[in-house]
Amino acid sequence: MAQGQLEMAVKQYRFGEPYCQQAEGSLAWSAAQLESPIGALQLGTVVSDFTCQESVVTLKGGQKTAQVSSEFNLSLQPDNRYQAQAWFKPEAEFPESLKEQLSWLPQPDGQGRYPFNQQGQL
Repeated sequence: MAQGQLEMAVKQYRFGEPYCQQAEGSLAWSAAQLESPIGALQLGTVVSDFTCQESVVTLKGGQKTAQVSSEFNLSLQPDNRYQAQAWFKPEAEFPESLKEQLSWLPQPDGQGRYPFNQQGQL
């Protein structure tokens, strides 16, 4: 389950099928928290910027707390294809109950980051 407050600020927006001809703005997820049956993760504030050019939407952002840090890049094409690139890094106060689950993931990179890449169609 995800908790927190999501705020969106739109600096400019020009409509165009299917999403937008041009847009720019930011998203802020404050007091962000993810909960699962095995533990909760405090994300703090997740901040991202978004743009749109000819209905290609991109979102780039990240966050850092004493538990975890992360960055992400997302893109959505007009035909609903998407691509997501992200990483997260457990920090000093990463919950023990979640630390045990890291063994199920591929090995982290040389900086201790666990990368994720996903693409597909909505």
